[in-house]
Amino acid sequence: MKTIRRVARSLGLLVHLGWGMGLVAWYLGMCRLDANSARFRQVVRHWQRRSCAILGLRPRVFGQPPREGVMLVSNHVSWLDIPVLAAVVNPAFLSKAEIRRWPIVGLLAEKAGTLFIERGRHGQADTAVRALASRLASGRSVLFFPEGTTTDGTRVRRFHGRLLAAAIRTEVEVQPVALCYRGESGVDTRLAFTERQGAFSVMWEVMGRREPVVVDVHFLESLDPGQTRSELARHSQQAIARTVENCNSGVEK
Repeated sequence: MKTIRRVARSLGLLVHLGWGMGLVAWYLGMCRLDANSARFRQVVRHWQRRSCAILGLRPRVFGQPPREGVMLVSNHVSWLDIPVLAAVVNPAFLSKAEIRRWPIVGLLAEKAGTLFIERGRHGQADTAVRALASRLASGRSVLFFPEGTTTDGTRVRRFHGRLLAAAIRTEVEVQPVALCYRGESGVDTRLAFTERQGAFSVMWEVMGRREPVVVDVHFLESLDPGQTRSELARHSQQAIARTVENCNSGVEK
C-alpha cells in the first residue's frame, strides 16, 4: 500500500507543479499581475495549501498569525517547512541561491517572490539585508531561518542575527515562529532534512504515510525592533527553543 500511495502522490505532485507553472504564466504573464500583489499572493497561498494536501501535511496553527509587514524568524527542520508556512502566512522567503536552479521548483519560488542569497560570498549578507528591508518597506512580510541550517526538530541551534538588521532599519516587529512535526510521543524526526537524510528520502517518507503529518505552527509573541541584532536573535531563539522543548515532551501547546 505504501508503494501505491507514493506513486499516486508523486503523480499528483507532478500535475500540481504543472498547474503551478500554468498559474504563473496566466497571472504574471497574461494578467500582468505583480508577484507581490495581494491577488497573486492569495493564489500562491491556495496553491501551497493544495501542496500540503498532496504531500499529506496538516498544519495546526497556534497563536496569532501576523499582519503584513512583519519579519518572521523560524526554526528549520525540513524543506517541508516552506509549503507549510506558505500555506499559513505566505511571506516572502529568503532562500539559498541553489534553490533557484532547481527545475520547476526554482522558477516557481522565484515567481512567488522568494529572495535568494549566495551563501559564503563576500558582501552577500549586506545585499540580503537591503533586499529584506526593501520588501518590508513595501508592506510585505518576510521570513528566514536564522539557524542557517536544519536540525532534527528536537532542538534549536544558535540564531545568527545579522539579517535582523533589516527589521531594525525598517522598524518592523520580529515575530518568532516555532515549527514542530508531531510524532506519537513528541517530535517526529523522520522528516528532518539532515546530512544523513536528503530531500528525496524525506519525500519518500512523507509520501508513504497513511495518516496526515501534523505540523504545529506556533506564532509567538512579537519582539520590538528597538533592540540590537544580538538581542533579537537571542530572544527569538529562546522563545522558539522553549516551544520546541514542549513539543518534544508531548505538550500540545
